[in-house]
Amino acid sequence: MKIISIDPGRVVQLWVPEEMRIQKPLYAGDVIDRVKSHFGFVYLFTTELPEGGNVPPGSLIFRQGRVILDGEQITVFELGVHNDGLVVVAPTTEEASKVADYALEWAIANLGGRTPTTAIPRSHHSAVIVEFDQNIDTAMKSFEKLGAIVSKAWQESYQVEAAFNLGRLSVLTDETVSSIRFNTEFVIERRKGVPVPHSSNRYYCSASLPTAKHIEVLEQLEELFNGRGG
Repeated sequence: MKIISIDPGRVVQLWVPEEMRIQKPLYAGDVIDRVKSHFGFVYLFTTELPEGGNVPPGSLIFRQGRVILDGEQITVFELGVHNDGLVVVAPTTEEASKVADYALEWAIANLGGRTPTTAIPRSHHSAVIVEFDQNIDTAMKSFEKLGAIVSKAWQESYQVEAAFNLGRLSVLTDETVSSIRFNTEFVIERRKGVPVPHSSNRYYCSASLPTAKHIEVLEQLEELFNGRGG
């Protein structure tokens, strides 16, 4: 398996709003200036994001900053402070999680922040583009027959020959019985909208997993697809 690219990792740390509310409110301008200065953020959004989305009321979205942790600089693409939680986007989820930990510690020490008493698990969201060594269609039992049935219907309906390949594979939990309260879907989706042939076996993969664990799972799945997995 070849890794083509890794999308920025995103972590979300939710909390109970009343447990995080600062007892002695600070002047918002001072808070914004101190956060921008400490993390070197270039942009701040409080009403509307450049891509057209609206910022939730009472939220602060800082973008394009950096922080040095353990002697290494980490680029912080986004630090979103909301009433019910914190969102951090960095090159990987591992780095984003480090930034989240540091941001919370810094806020407690410098802004009068509080440590929440209710523990809510942090969610991790990662995406990578990979090329598998072999076509994963062959690993799916009966897919060749399924593809042939669809291809035949297409030919009969439009008089055009078209070979169908696996486009998307996903698994997810049953949200009606699961205690997990964020998106659990694990997706492997063939790249579309780019001039790359299906023979390249290139897929966009997304999951609510740390970046490193996500790549590890994809490597295990490739072994399974190739008939070498347990």
